[in-house]
Amino acid sequence: MGQWDGDTLVVRTTNLRTDYPARTAAGPRPVLLSPDSRVTEWFTRVSDTELVYRYTVEDASLYTQPWTGEFSMTRSDVKTYEYGCHEGNYSMPNMLRGGQAEAARKQASSPQ
Repeated sequence: MGQWDGDTLVVRTTNLRTDYPARTAAGPRPVLLSPDSRVTEWFTRVSDTELVYRYTVEDASLYTQPWTGEFSMTRSDVKTYEYGCHEGNYSMPNMLRGGQAEAARKQASSPQ
């Protein structure tokens, strides 16, 4: 669920999936989350080129207390895709080349 609080978009997420408990965060270590976890995120645009992202994770079954992280994101003109929608597309050129090679092999081996 998301809502605006002044100039900040606040997003609250609950009922997370059980089949993927370790999620990659901004740092090198994964963040453990469970269906009981509550994640609150704040997105605040502080300039034309900078967005401050802050989040808090609450889950008494995994952590002794809520904890918060924050970092700044700088605008880029490079195309960026949301990971969940784009994760398989990084190998798409190789998959297409493989499909084309397989089709060419089948065509070459079929009787004319």
